[in-house]
Amino acid sequence: MSFQKALFSACMSLSMVSAATAQEISLKDPNSPYAQRSCKLTHYLNHKTSLPADCRCNSNQTSYDGINVCKRPATLAKSNIEIGSGPSFKNYYNAHLSGGFIDYGRNELITSVYWGGTSDPKGLVVAYNLDNWTRRFVSGDIKSEWNAASTGKGMPFAHLYDIKPGPDGNWYTLSYQPQRLQIFRVNPDTGERSLVWNAKDSAYGQCSSGKNNPQNDTQKYVQYRQHGFAVDPDDGSFLLGYNNARLGGVGIVRISPDSKYCDFVTMSGKRDDGLSRGQGQPMRGSIQGFTFHEGNIYAHSTLEKTFWMIEPDTGNRTVLSRSPVGERHIVWDNKRQVFWTAGTNNAATIAAYDPQLDKYLDTKRSCGKDWDWFPVCRGGPIKIDTLNYGPMFLNTKTGNLLFGHDAIAIIEFEPETGNSIVRSL
Repeated sequence: MSFQKALFSACMSLSMVSAATAQEISLKDPNSPYAQRSCKLTHYLNHKTSLPADCRCNSNQTSYDGINVCKRPATLAKSNIEIGSGPSFKNYYNAHLSGGFIDYGRNELITSVYWGGTSDPKGLVVAYNLDNWTRRFVSGDIKSEWNAASTGKGMPFAHLYDIKPGPDGNWYTLSYQPQRLQIFRVNPDTGERSLVWNAKDSAYGQCSSGKNNPQNDTQKYVQYRQHGFAVDPDDGSFLLGYNNARLGGVGIVRISPDSKYCDFVTMSGKRDDGLSRGQGQPMRGSIQGFTFHEGNIYAHSTLEKTFWMIEPDTGNRTVLSRSPVGERHIVWDNKRQVFWTAGTNNAATIAAYDPQLDKYLDTKRSCGKDWDWFPVCRGGPIKIDTLNYGPMFLNTKTGNLLFGHDAIAIIEFEPETGNSIVRSL
């Protein structure tokens, strides 16, 4: 063999080895800065992740020599490690991500945060860029070097439990302090906030408890709860859950967009005035996790844990599932034709509910069973049972889920591979 042919053959062999080596990584992007920290197990190589780091293998999660985006957020926060850039609330006292939505026009994840103690509740609206994960504080209470300060003008929030977009282009938050719920309007450009509705205040629309001879406002009106909130995308009205088995019953109310009127969407339980709304099984406990899909409202209840579908025109209630997997948040996934459900206390419960099959996919146990798009169980930081009641979002552009995890971080989860990484802290 001539020298030229031998050299050509050697180069071809080296090229083939390089190509094979490039294919034997568990990331789709061989140019990722974490490509050399690939997971080598066959089921990871067969299901390559499009995320920049593969956090499914344990070696990338260890606190000593793992990759930061693969570690538990609480551990990173204690070491003051930052993921993403911009102002951070990770070390605010009692900080919790609580709700939000994706604003595709702004290419941002918009979230509500509450922090501070019950005697001094504080709220903050935070926006995350979906491309580079830079953070910005939009409106609310922030910490300065010496004391508390604020961004945006207006009456201060209390604890923020959720934020939703309105059809008028503004954002609306649900603020909670003991014995009082409030709805605020937030200007997304300036952060200016203004009070829209005040619970138990006759200057605003309130729904009656139906009690005979009420002694005070606590008995006069239904007892609104902070875990159920939605803004109707059609007319901008506000949905709230309420419950008190002995006073007003259990159900969902609708506050008019101008906040002057309150009416019942659905209700169950005994009332002094005998009022009822909607047919179906009685609801018990707190009603939470509202979402809209195909003109209906979907929600969870906490006692006799139940997943419900409610017809807004009639108030009729249909039980979809008893003892659902996940009980706080609900998101419809049009691509996979399932509802994602999440949130139980002290657990990272995440599941997909197929309404056609009436069946749950538990992301911790159901991998490789019945759903061909979910071959690998969830791994990486989302596997750590610290999701609690943190919010859940579906990015329809990527098909991936985003979670408020460890109360202070945003984690991205890729269902088709089971991989997850810390996006912002």
